[in-house]
Amino acid sequence: MRYGTALRYSLRSYYRSPFLLALLLFLPIAFVALSFAVTPSGLMTLDIGETVVTADVKDIDGLLVAPFTATFLAGVIGLFLMLASVEADRRLVLSGFRPGEVVLARLSTLAIASAYVSLVSTGAVLLHYPVGQPLLYGVSLLLRAYMFGCIGMLIGTYFGKTGGTYLVFLAITIDITALDPRITLGEVPDWATYLPGYHPNQVLLDAALTGLPDTLTHLVLSLDYAAIVTLGVMLVFRRRILP
Repeated sequence: MRYGTALRYSLRSYYRSPFLLALLLFLPIAFVALSFAVTPSGLMTLDIGETVVTADVKDIDGLLVAPFTATFLAGVIGLFLMLASVEADRRLVLSGFRPGEVVLARLSTLAIASAYVSLVSTGAVLLHYPVGQPLLYGVSLLLRAYMFGCIGMLIGTYFGKTGGTYLVFLAITIDITALDPRITLGEVPDWATYLPGYHPNQVLLDAALTGLPDTLTHLVLSLDYAAIVTLGVMLVFRRRILP
């Protein structure tokens, strides 16, 4: 199947670069460990879904550093995936591959990379904090990382490496900051509910701090948002690789 061939070509640059894989492994572990180590303790009350919980600020910081790291790495991967693959993908189309097969292979590459950094980040958190629902936590982290990976691909359509990297970092910083309960004091601004990370963030905190699936509606909305950005990438990417 030509999709499988295109996917192998797309993944080759990653498994041929042990340094890159090691970096994607090291950064989440280091950032999460550093967050739990240096953040001062202090109790904070949060409204999560229909549950009110009291948690240590140090734990909240560690739980939120993981998605920041995973989403930034996935966003940069998406950005460079778009920048580095367009010419090669055009040649694949000219050689007989269907545009849909090529686009699906690139999105699969992004999904695999997002799953990798999300798995590492979730594992790093579990070393320091007993997450109530680790599977749900990991899924919410994956959705957030994948969405920003797609956003990184869209940014890569119009901006170069330097400008695109800054924009990816800026977008993720705004998203994380506006949804950080330590900054908003538990009151998320109305405009922040439209950010890509809002619904996954609700699921993430619910899974980590309450152990009760009160925010499954947010999980469904996260899937909807992921589908929308996937469709956007498919349309833009397909248009770029057509000869």
